[in-house]
Amino acid sequence: MLAAGSGTRFGTGQNKLLARWRGRSLIEHVLATVVSARAEGLLGDVVVVYSPAAPEVGALATAADCDAVMVTRERPAIAESIKAGFVALEAIHDLTGVTASLVLLGDQPRLSLDAIRAVVKRAGGAPAALVRPRYAGAPDAPGHPVLLGRAHWPLVTLAEGDRGLDRIMADRGLQWDRVDQPGTNPDVDTESDLGLLDAPGYQPPP
Repeated sequence: MLAAGSGTRFGTGQNKLLARWRGRSLIEHVLATVVSARAEGLLGDVVVVYSPAAPEVGALATAADCDAVMVTRERPAIAESIKAGFVALEAIHDLTGVTASLVLLGDQPRLSLDAIRAVVKRAGGAPAALVRPRYAGAPDAPGHPVLLGRAHWPLVTLAEGDRGLDRIMADRGLQWDRVDQPGTNPDVDTESDLGLLDAPGYQPPP
């Protein structure tokens, strides 16, 4: 889980992942969904990458029985966070039998268990899988979480800056297998985005 962004656009001086929505912080919503997915057997070990500027995020991750890994810079690029997560995953855990990893974003409190189920099911345990959701409410936006089959983990070492893996995949003729999902799963980048989370009919995870 990538949770090390500085959230400078949020504008309140507070780390955006600690902003409150429906009774708890944004990161707690995502962690609750992750805990449910792990209990269902959809996920195994979970690594949460956080910033030294927000030790509270690391504490919440630890409380959810996740591995909390702190990056060295307060404002790391996305590539730094992804690399830190994969380095920690391989250093801390026995990955025998692991076929894929799921990359989640800590600023998407509307992440649903159904989306995780759909992505994992589509991958089918294939080490060469590359799967991401496509949300009906935002079909042109890159959907998360993304599943990266283990055969493609070396791509992470090539990531640079804030551009993630899409350009690297395109250069190699690789494409995401997109699985359709209802609704949306928006990022929270600004304080006004909090109000957009309350779409009609949405129910937060338990």
